[in-house]
Amino acid sequence: MPFGFINAPATFQAFIDKVLGKFLDITCVVYLDDILIFSKDKLDHEEHIRQVLAALQHYDLHFKISEQELLAIVEVVHHWQHYCQGARHPIIILTDHANLVWFMTTSNLTRRQLKWVKKLAEYDFNVTYREGKTNPADGLLRRPDYKLLKVSTTSTAAETVQ
Repeated sequence: MPFGFINAPATFQAFIDKVLGKFLDITCVVYLDDILIFSKDKLDHEEHIRQVLAALQHYDLHFKISEQELLAIVEVVHHWQHYCQGARHPIIILTDHANLVWFMTTSNLTRRQLKWVKKLAEYDFNVTYREGKTNPADGLLRRPDYKLLKVSTTSTAAETVQ
């Protein structure tokens, strides 16, 4: 973990404890980004899920996958802003998420997306869709020698003792 992020897990845990504080050890247990919701019956469970999701949504912690992809672009551009601001050529952002191409041209944006548009407005960039199979970054994932080995977890007690 880079030195700048040494306290990130503890900070995130403290934040999540604050967000879900009134539910902790009553209807849920939390460890970093894992939330276990427990209930006596199905009806209670559905209500507990609604309450936890509402608490997360109150703090803007509920993102659709397209928003997660977009937030990644916002964060990366912000992180590398010293290279991105004033660049001679437009920054080309390659994505395998086709919905991101329309983001800068659509007028139907949520309040959160509008906030991100403002952040990105000061940069000259183009979002280009590239199918996952043609994206070189995905190449390593497609190598046959990098595929996970199949492991059998069945054994008898006698085999385990030996």
